[in-house]
Amino acid sequence: MQVTRGFIKKISIFILLVVFISFACWLFVPYRSILAQKSGGKDSEVNKVYCAQYVKFQTSDGETLTGWFFNRGKGSQLVICYPGNSCNAGMFVNYAEQDTKRSYLMLNYRGYGESTGRLKESNMVSDACEALQYFSSSLQADKITLFGFSLGTGVAVQVASRMPNVDKLVLAAPFDSMAAICGISNIEKIILKDHFDSVRHAHLVNCPVYVQYSLGDTVVRPENTRKLIDSFRCNVTERIVKGTHENVVSLPLNQKYIIDAL
Repeated sequence: MQVTRGFIKKISIFILLVVFISFACWLFVPYRSILAQKSGGKDSEVNKVYCAQYVKFQTSDGETLTGWFFNRGKGSQLVICYPGNSCNAGMFVNYAEQDTKRSYLMLNYRGYGESTGRLKESNMVSDACEALQYFSSSLQADKITLFGFSLGTGVAVQVASRMPNVDKLVLAAPFDSMAAICGISNIEKIILKDHFDSVRHAHLVNCPVYVQYSLGDTVVRPENTRKLIDSFRCNVTERIVKGTHENVVSLPLNQKYIIDAL
């Protein structure tokens, strides 16, 4: 059997495609799993313990986000909370219990808690913008503050960059981009769908920003937080606290710092 030059060329291209697709799957699947982790627990059980209203928010494309609303009356300040990866929005209820002056909205992302739908960066941000519009309007909020932790800071920064009615942005353990904290190169970023590139959106934020982070954080390294801080053009106040990644928002003293900053 005679092997032609064209046949060899086709085989070579096929082998290269197989290698490329295999590499893409190797890179893409682990990265997607970072975002795909889901939180457990039933949202509806929280209002039995805390003085919270169990809410179901309908998105424009028909999905339902569930969570809690601590309503402190019309005209009150509204704090909207964005949890970290694999965290139920209930992680913030302790803040609302301590701070009885402000209204707090805590909605789970799609697929988290009892929320429906599949999670991806674009719908996390669009859902957050829709919820802000609805609840701030119904509450006739005097002031709107966005409070994000870890992955939630990636959502909060983008919402603040899009919504001119945001009065303050509070970020706990924020990062510059998902690719940076995962050690993904510029070439590898081509096949990624969810970047959470906060640095790219930071210059569009016009409200005051408060950043709280720990030098002992091994999940979001301090240098990644510093890169984001340096990207803002607005006024930024920063506080370095003690503890691990989770401790940035869980330790009582660190919680007090954040409540004071809201």
